[in-house]
Amino acid sequence: AKDLWEAFARYGDMCKPREHGARAVEILPDSKAAIVNFASYEHACAALKGLQGALIGKITRPGLAISWHKRQDDPPQKQAVAHADKGPKERPPFFGLWVGNVHASLVHEEEFRNAFEKYGDLCNPQVHGVPSVNILPESSSAFVNFSRYEDANAARKGLQGKLVGGAGPLRINASDLMQEYEQQQQAQQHHHPHPPTPNAAPHTFNKQPGQPKQLARFG
Repeated sequence: AKDLWEAFARYGDMCKPREHGARAVEILPDSKAAIVNFASYEHACAALKGLQGALIGKITRPGLAISWHKRQDDPPQKQAVAHADKGPKERPPFFGLWVGNVHASLVHEEEFRNAFEKYGDLCNPQVHGVPSVNILPESSSAFVNFSRYEDANAARKGLQGKLVGGAGPLRINASDLMQEYEQQQQAQQHHHPHPPTPNAAPHTFNKQPGQPKQLARFG
């Protein structure tokens, strides 16, 4: 459940029981599925697009199968779902870093953000569909999302083990999608002498808005 939560949390704020009346992740053992609840509709849409088919934790291929979930007490959503594809068809790619040892009660978010911005442009939520920096109090960690792979990779190397804005020593790893991208690039380098540039990311890295706030994961 922790792996699942962290994978989805990079896309934005998850629901909190006291504020939204729903947990962030509800595991359904009988159906081998889970319900993931977002506080933001846009972030739920980004996660739906970005994690479709992803391999997380012990999940094996073909990976996550994600679809919209409607609770029994929700109003009918058929019309909303039917219009989910009418927004922008594609989002620019982004490259996320998982950063450990980030305690929400101690970190100075502006200093923390500035340290990463020195390496390049962070994501614009309105453009990429994900927050540039997302602090995760429950796991004392954060996700930092870059618009270019080179910048994310430079920050990963440059800030590894450093003390930044009340956080640290930082433990920095590539997000699941960034790791998948690196594996794809390595495979392409093996077959092609001149691989495509990092910005030519595969379709699975693009984000697209949709309508409901809740996602179900099967598999």
